Amino acid sequence: MFKFPIFLSVLLAASSASFAQTVSYAIGTYTSGSSEGIYELQFNQESLTVELALIAAMENPSFVLIANDQLIATNETNQGAISILKHQQLSQILSAEAHTCHAAISANGEWLAAANYSGGSSSVYRKENDQFSDYHTFQHVGHGTHPDRQEGPHAHWVGWLSDNSLLAVDLGTDEIYQHMPSSKTSSTVYQGQPGDGIRHLAITEDEQRIFVVNELSNSVVSARRNAAGTFIEQHRASLLPADYRGGQASHISLNSSEDRLYVANRGHNSIAVYAVAENDSLELLQHRSVEGDWPRMFLVDEQNEVVLVANQNSGNVVIFSLEANGIIGDTLAVIALDTPTAIVKLP
Repeated sequence: MFKFPIFLSVLLAASSASFAQTVSYAIGTYTSGSSEGIYELQFNQESLTVELALIAAMENPSFVLIANDQLIATNETNQGAISILKHQQLSQILSAEAHTCHAAISANGEWLAAANYSGGSSSVYRKENDQFSDYHTFQHVGHGTHPDRQEGPHAHWVGWLSDNSLLAVDLGTDEIYQHMPSSKTSSTVYQGQPGDGIRHLAITEDEQRIFVVNELSNSVVSARRNAAGTFIEQHRASLLPADYRGGQASHISLNSSEDRLYVANRGHNSIAVYAVAENDSLELLQHRSVEGDWPRMFLVDEQNEVVLVANQNSGNVVIFSLEANGIIGDTLAVIALDTPTAIVKLP
């Protein structure tokens, strides 16, 4: 009488082991070509095979993130918007400003923010009755020295801090702002060099250090917060070999141990890997080819020991192994997908 439960438990264990071998990711795309919206990529780590399926048709979901049971996408259009999906069904669309390109949700899930590139602003939303509603838009002001790319403000990244204030990166003004939704006030907490074109940043868990990627100067900066609450540059490094000209840096990521930093180079088509020292200096360890063209974004999945890269112009997502020392290793899979732009791991 005990044989059936024992057999069932073995079957369930085997099923769980099989399931654990497959990891799922959501991929955002531009939709001016053959792509139609957000795709799910399932990667079997044992067989190194992939399956790709459309899970949400929408216009230009150029950035995607996961929050609890919600999949959130920025719609980078002339009007700008944020689409929120629950269980792969559209549950809410929030209006924003022109060319919404990045979003972030606070740790408590009560605040949502978006960066509007052409709008030059940061939109903030607050949750009420399980729905987000418009709260406030922080308009960025100013311009930089680059005549074509910095004629005005261009918000490009947002991220919440533990006190529910918001860091916002502006490529057009070479500034990082700290917005305070509670008082609807703002201050500049980091000023880049003229023409840097700040694009994205990574922040340490204690929120005392940031790592800034500069799209126009193709550089990466480590900065540390001082007693006044502003971030002061500690170290600056070129992202490219000395003999290379051109390119536009894109995404940046810090590992969980905060001793490896990854930055993508469009044009040079590589990911630069740095060792982060305790004194905030950066030592280049590797330039890894992305096996494609124009890496807009990548994902370092430490749990599953892989790195995924969205190569926008070559129309492919490439999966690499992640070595124990943080180096990017062998190419494991190449998946054809028109104009991929963003990657997030699905639960």
